[in-house]
Amino acid sequence: MSDTVGQLVTLVAAGTSSGSNLLQAKRALSSVTGHLAISNANHMGDEYPARRTWAHVGFPAFYAGAPSGIYTRPPRVADIDWAAPLTGRTANAISAGSWVVPFGATSTLPRAMLRCRVRCGTKTDSKVGLYFAVTPGVGVFPSDTSRFAATQITSDTLGDVELELALSQEDLAPLVTTPSTGSVTNGVPPLASPVRLMVCSFWFGANNVWNDSDPTEVGDVFGVTVGLEP
Repeated sequence: MSDTVGQLVTLVAAGTSSGSNLLQAKRALSSVTGHLAISNANHMGDEYPARRTWAHVGFPAFYAGAPSGIYTRPPRVADIDWAAPLTGRTANAISAGSWVVPFGATSTLPRAMLRCRVRCGTKTDSKVGLYFAVTPGVGVFPSDTSRFAATQITSDTLGDVELELALSQEDLAPLVTTPSTGSVTNGVPPLASPVRLMVCSFWFGANNVWNDSDPTEVGDVFGVTVGLEP
């Protein structure tokens, strides 16, 4: 049964002595009661795995430019210096991890939301570009054909930025794995039956029009988070 309600419906706790207790002893279990219980279970199953959040401190005082030399539009994959170091003033790109994407009762895929706080340098014509991409599978690097969201920041005042990707079937790839059944007192825990998961990877990068360490030209990207939302 699909989740046709789309939200949790509060029911009187089982065991409550009340005419409103739909699960009261000796009361016939109506189809409406069963539908509400299944809908609540489906909704919680949809919501819980979608609330995982990946977080990164960001790129303070970075100045890495675009390898392509193009700054007239929000960045593409070729406009991000993916080879920059992970730390230091030029750090500007990172993998946001590989994710198992939950399929709800209605098979509706979640949105991937990236949030951060950004500002460019104080020098006239300063720009900071932001790029957020999804790739199918585990650790697959983005390409020209990867779906992405991008923007360009021209304000030197720290502000909130959101980039959104509405996930589709094309963004996912199957991963077959065999989970452990748990711990045992002796030996190796037995393996359960193989399960098939749908996974994708997220990537985030930024560029700076000046590509220079002058204090008036460096940009800041703070508090990067990525999450799956209904």
